[in-house]
Amino acid sequence: MSSASTCCGALLRALRRGIPRGYRQSRDQAPAGEPLRGRDLGGSDANKQINADLGGPIDKDGIWSYRITGLLRDSETQVDYTRNDRHFIAPALTWRPSADTSLTLFGSYQHDEASAYGTLPALGTRFANPNGRIARSFFIGDPNFDRVDRTAYSLGYAFEHRFNDAWTVRQNLRWGHLEADQNVLYGAGLRADLRTLDRAAFTVDGKLRSFTVDNQVEGKFETGPLKHTLLFGLDYLNLSARSVQGYSDSTYDPGVPPIDLFQPVYGQAVALPPIYQNNEQTLSQLGLYAQDQIKFGGLILTAGLRQDWATSKLKNYIANSSRTQDDNELTWRVGLGYEFDFGLVPYAAYATSFEPVVGTDRLGAAYKPTTGEQFEVGLKYQPPGMRSMVTLALFDLKQQNVLTTDPLNPFFSVQTGEIHTRGLEVEALASLMDGLDLVASYTYTDAEISKDTDAALVGNTPAVTPRHMASLWLDYTLQEGVLKGLGLGGGVRYVGASYADNANTFQNQAFTLVDAAVHYERDNWRFAVNAKNLFDKTYVICNGGDLSCVYGPGRSVVASLRYRW
Repeated sequence: MSSASTCCGALLRALRRGIPRGYRQSRDQAPAGEPLRGRDLGGSDANKQINADLGGPIDKDGIWSYRITGLLRDSETQVDYTRNDRHFIAPALTWRPSADTSLTLFGSYQHDEASAYGTLPALGTRFANPNGRIARSFFIGDPNFDRVDRTAYSLGYAFEHRFNDAWTVRQNLRWGHLEADQNVLYGAGLRADLRTLDRAAFTVDGKLRSFTVDNQVEGKFETGPLKHTLLFGLDYLNLSARSVQGYSDSTYDPGVPPIDLFQPVYGQAVALPPIYQNNEQTLSQLGLYAQDQIKFGGLILTAGLRQDWATSKLKNYIANSSRTQDDNELTWRVGLGYEFDFGLVPYAAYATSFEPVVGTDRLGAAYKPTTGEQFEVGLKYQPPGMRSMVTLALFDLKQQNVLTTDPLNPFFSVQTGEIHTRGLEVEALASLMDGLDLVASYTYTDAEISKDTDAALVGNTPAVTPRHMASLWLDYTLQEGVLKGLGLGGGVRYVGASYADNANTFQNQAFTLVDAAVHYERDNWRFAVNAKNLFDKTYVICNGGDLSCVYGPGRSVVASLRYRW
């Protein structure tokens, strides 16, 4: 991951934008007044967790309502000396003076005390090592050094007013702040004895501030036989990221002792690495968009345009230099479908995309915006009156400047010139009979690096891109009798083989995981036990080369008790 995404990943992912398909509320933007519910969780890896989701009207007329979502988690992980603790709360207050107007004020606070554990060598995980297999619980770092401490909070509101049956306006605003402090040791080279691993250190102290506002106008009207749903708006993003990073830019770092992969000794002195980057990056992005969905009988035409103006400034405090980059892009999308009376909708769509990327590579250079274009054709089928749906899609996608793991340091990224992906997706959600539900999916992906500054990579398959992926889940709940409300579920997940790096030097093996669940619901109570990777299958995923391998999660069993009132 990039230096920015290391400290700011959650907010950056939340800030991804494109031509909107309509207003979609995030969890903490949901209107207050949801049903009350609570849940206690416990399970594998000494996981102890309490969730609460409380809400309801404040006054008798329901003009004011509230919602509070919270979580407390105290948990270890499958890796020794690591934790995954979280404190989270998100209150919301909604004012709804009429059926046409609503204003929701929301905020959130989250604090994580976790651990970042570095990747492992392929010899001893993916491949045999004469010294044996590296334990799945092996910790490559040192408990006195490695840590991840993150604090994030946000404030915002969602406003909507409907003037009449035709016109509605919305404004959604959010301010966010994230601080992250991270120390991690990672593998820098495996010695000739195939058991002694040289390590290097990476540290980051980062802060990210963000402000987003989206103004929308939606109109529904008719022009002759045509029914329109018109959406247009103006949004603005301002983001500032400050990152101070330490990095041992060598295979051997005298300040970091090596570790024996099979007989580790912890508690050794680790020197902080020298400051490698001290950057501040700001991004301002203004977007103007418009979209019209036109219906004529069963025919549905959707067309949209978006113009972005983005300015990115990077200041390097070590070199005392600065750089400004301006990017302007017009993107568009068009889709055509036909809705038959018996529930079948064939469609075709084409879209282009543009997304500025915040962060710098290992050498301190700012990333270029990611751009792309996608063509898709497919079918959607939902029989009228049934809780079942099947979708089939064929897609052809080209993306430029895609971030991939830097083979020289897994905590940075490099940009691949262009990745061309073709594929097929099939999904099915079906209620086969009373109490019996099925969810199934299959994805076929044919991807290749079509352009790159390194000619040797052209024609290769991008790292960790399996050709085949599939899943199946069946769940049955008894509908009558003494055991009414008792249910059983089971399923499988299959992930095909993939390459470990863009150079395609070796492959990750395919793996299949089995999941299961038992649940019982009575009155307002629900008890459940969910198991992932039920048979505790060991599998390895390498991303970036022969020093960038991790074990997939082992068996996880979580028991939950929920009461709804």
